[in-house]
Amino acid sequence: MASIHQHIAPAAAVETKEDPLKTPPHDVSGIANAITCIGLALIWLLEGDRHFWPEGVKAAWASHFFPKGGSFKGAPFQVYTVTVVLTFLGKTYNAAQQAQYILAHMLSKGWAPIACFEDEAAATLAVAAAKAKQTVSVSHEKLLALHAMLMYFTESVADLHYHELVMGAVDGGPTKDAEAILATLKKETDEEAGLVLEPGQATFQKWAKPYTSRKTGETSTTAIFQTPMRKEHMEDIWRGADALRRPKEFAGWRCPHAWYKKILDIDLAAAEYEKARQETRNGAWYDVRDALEKVDFMDKKNKDVLNKLLDA
Repeated sequence: MASIHQHIAPAAAVETKEDPLKTPPHDVSGIANAITCIGLALIWLLEGDRHFWPEGVKAAWASHFFPKGGSFKGAPFQVYTVTVVLTFLGKTYNAAQQAQYILAHMLSKGWAPIACFEDEAAATLAVAAAKAKQTVSVSHEKLLALHAMLMYFTESVADLHYHELVMGAVDGGPTKDAEAILATLKKETDEEAGLVLEPGQATFQKWAKPYTSRKTGETSTTAIFQTPMRKEHMEDIWRGADALRRPKEFAGWRCPHAWYKKILDIDLAAAEYEKARQETRNGAWYDVRDALEKVDFMDKKNKDVLNKLLDA
């Protein structure tokens, strides 16, 4: 009987791709997570706590602070957005209490509001005292005047908040540690969008254009991820997170400045977490092209990330 020889083709070599997160071109300073639907047609954007400046408002804002020079640093780069009564970590703060802690924070930065001081000499002494970590006291009436000014400008920028992707800095500073990058991705996506990522749900796409700091001379980049979602599913997730974080009639934190650090005996870790959870509002789907073309809608950094994703 003739023998039968069975020829078996050698197994094809399995190609394994190296994880790009383990070999970043530079230290990674932050992450961006584009939550998308229908490929890249729709993008989930959130209103952040920072704002654009309506025409004339920035100059008007600056006029309420002692101008830059000497001890003064001019006006804050964003409005301290306030509310009539603030609820924060289970406590409420009235107008004067908010203004008291905001004033302490302003002075520590060299921003001296004219409403609180009789003249430049008094403001100079207050800035020096704040830098020396001494308590600066002003009258109740002046605190109310400061709060009233902040309420006016809060309303002036209320409809001009930046629309943003999920973005955040890597905890601990720029790194090449893939675990730290992924931990930041998970943390920021939960805090900003209310979405708790499953392993592998967000996939790395590209590195952002490298950035060299003028202050340190060090170059870093941002890791760009994409998370595909069903339209209704993401809307449901956001609706649940929004209801939990901001129940009806809730007046919580919205300020871009971390003045909570001046509240006596506060739990700083809990306060930082609460600020992060309250930072974003009004999450919604937008047509990617429309979002990129709108005026006073997205900042350059967010636009650059979207354009990088769209650039095949």
